[in-house]
Amino acid sequence: MPSELDEWLYLFKEGYKKESIPPFIQSDIVRCAYEALDQKRWSQELEYEYLLYDMALMDYQNDLAESKTEGKYEAVKEIVITMLGKGIPETTIIKLTNITRDDLESIIKQNNELKDSES
Repeated sequence: MPSELDEWLYLFKEGYKKESIPPFIQSDIVRCAYEALDQKRWSQELEYEYLLYDMALMDYQNDLAESKTEGKYEAVKEIVITMLGKGIPETTIIKLTNITRDDLESIIKQNNELKDSES
């Protein structure tokens, strides 16, 4: 089995000739280098399509992360409202839910506005 240094040397000597990653290349970083080298062979159209795909993937991942954060906030908000309804002191709620006093006050305000609009 060649060392990582051998893999790098082979890449520098023969990499530009190869259409695919040789099977004996085991190092993840050398494999990435082969993939980057392969991308240099792409046409402008293929490179543009790849960039569009990559941007769409990043947007999707950001949206997913944002949705998870919003979902967690909504869950905590429901827990806080339930705790308030049970008469649990605000200081205890803050300690148990790890929210700030400002967040707690915001949840209380939103909950009161919701109750007022339902009346």
